[in-house]
Amino acid sequence: MQERKDIEEIKEILGFNNTEPIALSPGDREDAEEKGDAFAEWYEEELREFYERGE
Repeated sequence: MQERKDIEEIKEILGFNNTEPIALSPGDREDAEEKGDAFAEWYEEELREFYERGE
């Protein structure tokens, strides 16, 4: 069975490791800190699926 690559490896392979995140306004940053990043887990899941479909 093939070992699963971690998200950082996948981002590097796909060339996404140098992509800068969008800049947040101070209000958005504060909101994200209070509520947490609702999209981080979803993003990683989608990125992994995208990578695995391409192999």
